[in-house]
Amino acid sequence: MKIYLLTISLFFFFIQCTENEKERNINVSLNEAQTKSLAKDLRLLGVDSTLKNNDSLIRITDKIIKKYPNNKGDVDEKVAHFFYRKGNLYLTKFYFEKSAQEFLKDSSELRYAEQLTNIGVLNELIGDYPEAITNYYKALAIFNRKGEELKSSFVYNNLGVVYQKLKDRRKAIELYNQSLAIVQRIGREDLTASKYNNLASVYEEFDNNIDSALFYYNSAYLIVEKDTQNIYIATIGANLANIYIQKGELKKADSILNKVLKLNTWKKIETGIISIYKFKSKLFLKKENYLEAEKFAEKSIDKAIQQKFKGAELESRKILISCLQKQKNTKRLFLN
Repeated sequence: MKIYLLTISLFFFFIQCTENEKERNINVSLNEAQTKSLAKDLRLLGVDSTLKNNDSLIRITDKIIKKYPNNKGDVDEKVAHFFYRKGNLYLTKFYFEKSAQEFLKDSSELRYAEQLTNIGVLNELIGDYPEAITNYYKALAIFNRKGEELKSSFVYNNLGVVYQKLKDRRKAIELYNQSLAIVQRIGREDLTASKYNNLASVYEEFDNNIDSALFYYNSAYLIVEKDTQNIYIATIGANLANIYIQKGELKKADSILNKVLKLNTWKKIETGIISIYKFKSKLFLKKENYLEAEKFAEKSIDKAIQQKFKGAELESRKILISCLQKQKNTKRLFLN
């Protein structure tokens, strides 16, 4: 089964420049009024039904950006986030690249490295792993030189994800451990959990070492269950529950899934709910409760389609097919 990895990107880490950098930068961050104005411009852009293709979107977007001549790098970055939320990866990458060039021209190395990391994430999402590796290592060189340990830990982690996707077990473990060493040294227990999760996924995926995977998933879960605001709780909880399902400890698995489902439903974290529904389906399949297994597989599929989460949709469809085959209900295999 494909493992759900925690790709720690800088998409949601709005890291600010130091005061000294701000003094010498031509590109400055938007003030409150400008931020509201840009948000309004992008909101109108998002509902403009006349914009049918990327060329027309770029044309109008560039007119918006020209309204903020002293903030181009910052605005390009925010525009990239806007297109990411819209699911347009081409324009997301396009505007992160523009933002990177603005910060490079301005000699703002840290902001440039942040954009390189974002571009690496986009390369990874579209499957261009060699280019992702190149951008990550460029960013890492800057973060390491500047002593930005936390940012370096994010990049080491992302590199580990890429090498795991490339089936390089040794390199993935090495990079996850480098990331883990940093977050432990600086006392970021919340991030330590995500590194434990990723190490566990390597032992599960490559070695089928269920005991080692259980140790690391459980170590991660013991951290995140103390903090219900931790964004990783759904993935870690689902992964731990999946190990218990494989070991036949179904009560433990069900208890964890119910707990994290309640939290993620409350916080409306749709991607987490998809994973939980998927593993609930797998659990009921193991119990030979095929009606419940079918119900949760279908719920997972529906949410995955809504979120355009193709990998999760395919995995849940495999579980649904197994469920229907177990019931010898082969007629329904071709209805969807």
